[in-house]
Amino acid sequence: MKRQISAFVSASSEQQDLGVVRWFFGILRKHDVEPIFATDLPEPRPPSEKIKSLIQKSDLFIAILTKRDKIEGKDLWKGPDWVQNEIGFAIGKKKPFSLFVEEGIDPNQGIGHWETDYIVFDRKKLRKIQSKTEKIIEALKNQVADKMETQAAEEAIIEEPEASSFDENIITAGRVLIERLYGRLDISLWKTYAFLLLISIPSVYFVYDYIYGYKIVGIWGEIFCVVVLIASLTFVSSAEATKCRKCKSYFSVRERPVLASDLAKLPRIPDGRRYFKWVCDVCGDTKYKARDRKTQDES
Repeated sequence: MKRQISAFVSASSEQQDLGVVRWFFGILRKHDVEPIFATDLPEPRPPSEKIKSLIQKSDLFIAILTKRDKIEGKDLWKGPDWVQNEIGFAIGKKKPFSLFVEEGIDPNQGIGHWETDYIVFDRKKLRKIQSKTEKIIEALKNQVADKMETQAAEEAIIEEPEASSFDENIITAGRVLIERLYGRLDISLWKTYAFLLLISIPSVYFVYDYIYGYKIVGIWGEIFCVVVLIASLTFVSSAEATKCRKCKSYFSVRERPVLASDLAKLPRIPDGRRYFKWVCDVCGDTKYKARDRKTQDES
């Protein structure tokens, strides 16, 4: 289920302006956007701190400039100063936003008109701007939806389990085998190296016997040593490649088919890509990765 998009509404809370502000609330809710108005959310902290937090948490920013102070010597008005401050903060946080300016307000006031087109409205004829307002809200919603989808896709594209380097595989050999025999234990480092010493014996036999012309254990002994070494390295490599990054269990991560129910909760990806899924048999941890179909088929 998708979460509802929210919009911080920066506007006057004066009684004579609330009718205008509530009209915009109705348009937002009509398009499934929940308006956030600082006046409606009293909190025991400084107003500036509260407002910055609310803007940060919101998806959109809607600024409504209504007449407040008459400009001396001009037939123009100023809007609330704090709305201009909040516009600046929203721009700094790169919030998608729109600006609505009441007829008669100085259009050059503040920085909002430099960042986006604004709509001029007459508070007595708000229905005239309803169509434009709804189109802007839908455009802002699309911007937010694209951003949320991009973020979700980036979170879903994770690295699949991969084998560690050759050196790392050798160092973890003792832990792997002892855990397989005795369960998941906190094996000390000296025990790990002790086990590595044991599995290195075949390689020592091989070198020593080769120097003396296969006179110690013979050719069949050498073949046995080589088989033991190859089996040990293969075992360690497969253990690391299928190790769960969450519960640290070995041989537990396996590739599973991606079901329709999985695709329903994953973000959309281009047609040339597909999802792959890995599940841990021990803890159930599930990871997905999107990869190119061509690359996967070739590999």
